[in-house]
Amino acid sequence: MLTLTSLLLASALAGPIGASESELLEVEDRAREIAGLATRATVGLQVGPNLGSGVIVSAEGHVLTAGHVIEGPGRRVKVTLSDGRVVSGVTLGVNRWIDSGMVRITEEGDWPFLEMGRASELEAGDWVLALGHPGGVEKDRPPVVRLGRVRSHDPRVIRSDCTIVSGDSGGPLVDLSGRVVGIHTSLRRFLIANDHLPVDTFRRTWDLLVGSTAWGGGAIGRSFLGVSCRPDGSRCRVRAVEEGLAADKAGLLPGDIVVSIDGTPIDDGFAELEQLVSERPVGEALAFAIERDGERLDLDIVIERHGGSDAVRIVDTPWSSLGTTKFERSMLSDFRNAARRARAATVEVLCDGERVALGTVVDAAGLVVTKASELVGPVIVRVDGDDYEARLRATDENYDVALLEVDATLVSAPFDDRALDPGQWVITPGSRSVPISAGIVSTPIRRIPTRFGYLGVVLGDGRTGPRIREVIANSGAEKAGLMAGDMILGIDGTEVGDSRAITEVVRAIRPDSAVTIAYRRGGEEHKVEATLGVHPYEEGGPVAAQDRDSGPLSRVRSGFPRAIQHDSVLRPNECGGPLIDVSGSVVGVNLARAGRAASYAVPTAELLAVVAELRDLELR
Repeated sequence: MLTLTSLLLASALAGPIGASESELLEVEDRAREIAGLATRATVGLQVGPNLGSGVIVSAEGHVLTAGHVIEGPGRRVKVTLSDGRVVSGVTLGVNRWIDSGMVRITEEGDWPFLEMGRASELEAGDWVLALGHPGGVEKDRPPVVRLGRVRSHDPRVIRSDCTIVSGDSGGPLVDLSGRVVGIHTSLRRFLIANDHLPVDTFRRTWDLLVGSTAWGGGAIGRSFLGVSCRPDGSRCRVRAVEEGLAADKAGLLPGDIVVSIDGTPIDDGFAELEQLVSERPVGEALAFAIERDGERLDLDIVIERHGGSDAVRIVDTPWSSLGTTKFERSMLSDFRNAARRARAATVEVLCDGERVALGTVVDAAGLVVTKASELVGPVIVRVDGDDYEARLRATDENYDVALLEVDATLVSAPFDDRALDPGQWVITPGSRSVPISAGIVSTPIRRIPTRFGYLGVVLGDGRTGPRIREVIANSGAEKAGLMAGDMILGIDGTEVGDSRAITEVVRAIRPDSAVTIAYRRGGEEHKVEATLGVHPYEEGGPVAAQDRDSGPLSRVRSGFPRAIQHDSVLRPNECGGPLIDVSGSVVGVNLARAGRAASYAVPTAELLAVVAELRDLELR
């Protein structure tokens, strides 16, 4: 049984936004330790077509998740454990209004779990970890870890800058004492706009959830009092009571102060009142203690169904007041000493006068590695303001790395091939003293699957071979001039005997890649070059939309044999430069900004092996 009692430290490393160097080192120690424990308790969930995440919070296999992942009680669940094993489960209760839900693993086992903390004890600036399965469970990828800070919170929602995406829903927000403090529920376009349901609500409604109660939404509707309140410090003073609704029927009056509900004190104003009412099923009587004209009164109020059809929270989240960047310049400044050596080995790579990437010096004699797919036309390497013409020596397609050579004496990067753990700080230096970005390692080093290319044809197998039945409008196939009736003979020199072989070849090639199609039309054989696109389903999915909203992405951002996944926020033209640890050692080179929650880097050991091969090659 996995518990965290021995890890419950007094401090959750709270503090204002911004941090000291010593605090950041302490954060790394705690994050590395907690990441391993929290990963084992984080699961992937599949309920019908719904994909999400969850966290085990009891040895008996109770799993907290988001209500929209499970939808209702009594449904079968595939629960994917952190080691890839799949076990069976069943959905229990759900509160659709506040988006809480519970699953129970139905197989026998002593399940690893995390203890439930108290979100009410959080402070703005507390460090937290977010775990889950962004985009859904991925083969050979354990739960993904991200680091951030609490931006603000109230009894209804915790707001953090831990980046989450679709698939993470239901996963845990964990404090640096190793306790679950929230469950991921929603996000907005800004990278810092990530919402988590406070875990306190699961504790208060535990019996309802375990008992497979479903409430809120649908025909039942949201629990509703029919009052509005005005700010009055931490007190909940009623401003208005709607005639004929629950509060009015029970005798609640404007000016009354709600002191407690069912014995739970109201210490956080209307937000806490709204949350406590929303947790209870329609038709239930709640015992209200109120203060009226200095006297204490008790009222029983039977909560009613909300009359509106849409469940919209009353108070909007004021993201505009919270800033737009994940980590502030003041915090990044604390990594300046660590970045000093690597910064001297970081160069800018320009094409047509614009920076397209950074570069990392691998040999002081003038050899630089950078992001290959961004190089278009003559290449200039800028070192401390001085420009040098660069010669392209060779490229490696697997890692999308180019080896450049300039006639200059440079400063070689301080490489180190030490192992990296999830939760460990990684920093991206730039050409200035303050680093570009910082983040943590999100998973063990692993292979990054290829985002498969899309030709844009519907195929059929005839007696003589695979033929095109239909060409999709605006696809690479249409732009290349392929037509219905054409017989496909080969792709990039590989013969294809049927439509399945064509699909396998295309799926192994990255989007935006140019391929040579050999085909037969009217008895004559032809060849044409086509550029693969992205499948419309992938391009139009929620993860793709959220990734696009997070900022520009690298064109080549998948298919790497082994890579470090980290949660640093980069721009595509900030890839190609070194990735360092807190000691200043270069542990990798950034390859791609891949999405809202992920950037990739090639580890030092793999990079140096590639460079050794490229140094003996000339571009052909």
